[in-house]
Amino acid sequence: MITIDYNICDRMKGCPPARRCPVQAITPVGGEGFFNRKVDRWEINESKCTGCGLCIRICPQNAISKKAK
Repeated sequence: MITIDYNICDRMKGCPPARRCPVQAITPVGGEGFFNRKVDRWEINESKCTGCGLCIRICPQNAISKKAK
């Protein structure tokens, strides 16, 4: 299971892992609006996630990790 540590995540709309996920498993929750530069949080859709680990490798804050189920 891939998880996001919300104490580390900066919640920026231009999240590199979300933009580069090959299956678009990382999606924003909240933070709509033209001037809002942050989302409320990012969410990983476990049914879409393949566990490839690309998001873990490219997260600039190292906020994403793989946890045992």
